[in-house]
Amino acid sequence: MVVPKIRKISLYELSQDYRYLTVVRCFGINKERQDKIIEFAKLCLDKKVGYNYFGAVVSPLKEYLNYLHHYVNQVGDSYAPKYETKKITRLFCSEFIVECYKYAGYVQRDSRMFKSDKWTPTGLAEDNSIFKFIGYLDLSVLRFVNPSDPYLAGNGWVLTDEGQQHLALRKIESEKCVEILKQQCKQERT
Repeated sequence: MVVPKIRKISLYELSQDYRYLTVVRCFGINKERQDKIIEFAKLCLDKKVGYNYFGAVVSPLKEYLNYLHHYVNQVGDSYAPKYETKKITRLFCSEFIVECYKYAGYVQRDSRMFKSDKWTPTGLAEDNSIFKFIGYLDLSVLRFVNPSDPYLAGNGWVLTDEGQQHLALRKIESEKCVEILKQQCKQERT
């Protein structure tokens, strides 16, 4: 669901708008960066930052051009000659995330590769340099996960009944291995 401006809602309300939610972890998370992200979000709420509809529509093209330039020329800069800090009055979802991360120091403010209007949610998911995929908020909703979800990245088999059984067995085997290693460590210490 697209709303006309940034809003503060509960996780429950968010879950009512989407069939499933992806859980990711930020590399280098710490209290200071967490606070900066919250501060940026509150600033956007106070400013009543609107939704950037046009930016959202053209972002796949901008992202494609950014990737094309980056991979063809093997450079870390985007195709834009300079990064210019923009006045934040309207943001689309992934643009908001990148701006939060710049504000918090996860991404350099002058980064041209991570210019916020050149990223789609899928692009951020597939890039793997900002987020580490953890899983889905609730495994019972796996049946709703689209097999083309970028976080699955070739692991669509986990959506099948056989895949779920395989994962359950792997968890049991993993727990057994941990117990064996604990016993070995205990024996080595004595």
